[in-house]
Amino acid sequence: MESQLAPALPDVAFAPQRLGHANYDVADLDKAIDFFNRVCGLAIVATERVPGVIHAAFFGNGHTHHDVGVVQRASGKTGLNHLGWELLNEVQLVSAYRRAAARQLQFGDLTNRGGLSKSVYIRAVDGTNYQFYADLTFDWRSIFHGGDIDIHRNPIWDPLAEEPSPKSFYNPTPTMKIHGEGLFHPLRIDHATSIIPMSYSPEEFWVGVCGLVRVGPRTANTYRFASASTGKIEVMAVRARGIKSPEHHHLTLHVEDEADLRASIAAAPGKGVTVERVVDEPHKLSAFVRDPDRNLIEFSVPRIGGFDGVLTNLDPFRA
Repeated sequence: MESQLAPALPDVAFAPQRLGHANYDVADLDKAIDFFNRVCGLAIVATERVPGVIHAAFFGNGHTHHDVGVVQRASGKTGLNHLGWELLNEVQLVSAYRRAAARQLQFGDLTNRGGLSKSVYIRAVDGTNYQFYADLTFDWRSIFHGGDIDIHRNPIWDPLAEEPSPKSFYNPTPTMKIHGEGLFHPLRIDHATSIIPMSYSPEEFWVGVCGLVRVGPRTANTYRFASASTGKIEVMAVRARGIKSPEHHHLTLHVEDEADLRASIAAAPGKGVTVERVVDEPHKLSAFVRDPDRNLIEFSVPRIGGFDGVLTNLDPFRA
C-alpha cells in the first residue's frame, strides 16, 4: 500500500500566503555556499556556525528573509529538509496548530527563532518537514544582515502558552534586488515540484493540511496548487511510475528576463557549470542545474499560456 502524507483533513488548512523558502541538508557547507551564491546568484544574507548547534547559511534577494537555506549535518544526510510557508500572522498559525493537534498530526519542532519568526513543523510520513511560520518583524534585515547570526539556540515555543498576536508582518510587495555576481540572476523563489505515485492523491496534504487550492483540470497528471490568498502557483506535483511515496524533484527560482536567462545558459560551460536540461515551451523557458549534493534547481522565465499542453505529461521537468 502506498504511503500517504497525511489523512484527508480539509479543516486543518494552514493556508499560507506564500512559499517563503526551501531548506536543504548538504554534505559540505562551503561548497553549498559557493553554489547558491556564485552559480545561483542569490546573495548571502546570513551564516550560522555554532558548534554543536548548527552549521548553516542562508540566501536571498529580498523576497523574504531567505529564499534558500542550507545546513551541514553531522550525519552526512543530504536532500530537501523542509519547505517554509509564510502565514499572515500568529493568530492564523496558532489556530491551524490547534486544528492539527486535535487531529493528531505528527509535529516536528515548535520554534521561536530569535525574534524572527514562530514556526510549527509538520512531519510527513515520507520524512519531509513542512514549516508553517509567522514572521515577528518587518525589519528582518537587522537579523539576516549578511554576517554571522545565532538564532537556533532558542527554547521550544509553546503555541498555547500565551495569546497569539493578530499583527501581520507579511509584506506582499517586498523590495528585491538581483544579485548580479552569480551566473544566473533569479529574483526570488517561485515554486517547488514533487513527483508522486500514480495512485496518490496530492490534495490530501496540499489542500487538506497545507490549505492551498488546486488550479486547473482535475483529470491531469500534473497538479498545480496555489495560495488561496494570492492565487499564485506555489507547488506542482507530477505523477511518476515506479515510486512508492512522494519525492521532491526540484526547486524553481524566478528569472525576469528571457535574454538574460539565455545568456546565463550560454555562459555556463565557461564557468564550469553543467546545464542538465533546457526547456523551451509555450509556458516557460527554463534551465536546470544540480547543486553539489545533486539537488535539482530550475531557473525559469514564465510565459503566458500554453501550460494545458503538458498537464497530461509524466515529465516533471516540463511542469
